[in-house]
Amino acid sequence: MIDHKKASCTLGSIAAILLLAACGGGADQQQQQQMNPGQMPMQGQQTQQQQAPGGAPHTMTDAPGGWKKVSIMGTSTTFEMPAPIDAQQLPDGTLRYVYKPQGSKVSYTVGVSSRNLESDRKKGVTNEQALEIWTDQIIQANLMTFNQMKLNPKIDLVGKFNVGNAQSIQYSGKVGKADVTYICYVTDLALYYLEVITQNPQSPDVKRFIDSFKP
Repeated sequence: MIDHKKASCTLGSIAAILLLAACGGGADQQQQQQMNPGQMPMQGQQTQQQQAPGGAPHTMTDAPGGWKKVSIMGTSTTFEMPAPIDAQQLPDGTLRYVYKPQGSKVSYTVGVSSRNLESDRKKGVTNEQALEIWTDQIIQANLMTFNQMKLNPKIDLVGKFNVGNAQSIQYSGKVGKADVTYICYVTDLALYYLEVITQNPQSPDVKRFIDSFKP
């Protein structure tokens, strides 16, 4: 059973690092902008599978526009994200996928944490309650970190909705100069976390990333 509080704190710390860059902060931001990372070249229908220690268990295939479609093994979960993608399995078991190229003011993150449904049922914890607990941990961890960074976060509940067989909750707002969106999902198998940090929330790429996520 994964410690979801520990996982959310880990994700919150990652988010804060990415957000600092998106807000134009960080001592090396100017240096990063002067670098020319370029775009990862499109390669013909290449499939990549990672199962080694430290690698996330998934398959990754090419998608239009230089994006990748990620399918998490053992689940029906899929999503699309621009390349290059940093895919890792953290020590606590959380899967983490991050798109954050050098010099960019946008980042996309997907976090996946397994769920012990049998344990939740014995405790009388419903899917809705599990989602609320998970979301609160994610949001509070990020708010604490952003406040420590003096970024004056203003993040509000947008609403609840369903995606396929998953229940979800969305929060959006401003942190520093950046717009942020957090969407948390729950299924019988897992708890999910999506984060978008951008200065252009109406970008078609933002919509594509969010809409592509299928728990």
